[in-house]
Amino acid sequence: MWSHYSQYHTGIVLGLSMEADLDFFISPIKIEYQDTYEILNYLDNPEKSTIDTLKIKSTQWEYEHEIRIYKDVSGLHQINQNAINEIYFGIKTNEKDIEDICNLCKEKGLSDIRFYKGQQSYGSFEVLFEEI
Repeated sequence: MWSHYSQYHTGIVLGLSMEADLDFFISPIKIEYQDTYEILNYLDNPEKSTIDTLKIKSTQWEYEHEIRIYKDVSGLHQINQNAINEIYFGIKTNEKDIEDICNLCKEKGLSDIRFYKGQQSYGSFEVLFEEI
């Protein structure tokens, strides 16, 4: 997923504790991976169309094991900062960005966060993470 969602390994991934902010994580949707899908008509059934659009993906993405959080009100939703327990930096995340994010966490009093940096696993397509 790093190459798809994090600017080709330059971004970050947050590890979150659902128990630390139950209100935020109130409506998780486990993604269903399928080879086909039902044609949806939003005007006939807006709720089903919305949920199905969020929860169905092609089987080619099945390796992601994705869970999404659905909010019925659009806009930004703040998460309790104590729910952030890990930060993973991509293989190509530059050192200044890593330092800035670590310092920001310290300034916000987030001392329990564990930080990891991705490393390429030579000879395979796996990304290995080492704690920093």
